[in-house]
Amino acid sequence: MEEGRCEPSAAGARGASRRAMKLMARCGLAAVPALMLLFAPLLANRDEPRIAGLPLLLAWCILWVVLTPAFLYGADRFREKT
Repeated sequence: MEEGRCEPSAAGARGASRRAMKLMARCGLAAVPALMLLFAPLLANRDEPRIAGLPLLLAWCILWVVLTPAFLYGADRFREKT
């Protein structure tokens, strides 16, 4: 190796890979509620069945609005500590 030239070590590559995996996990967890609400009309646009007297689409949207903080908390758990 030439003097003054740095080459990435295997440990550095593993760290970068781990950071990339954490970023993918964060983005994936954060995207789930948005995708479920975005595709709700395609997946749950029916009058029947009714859940607690609500049409399926309305119940679906309420469910995902309530679950969104749990998914965002899970995504936050993968955040890099500074």
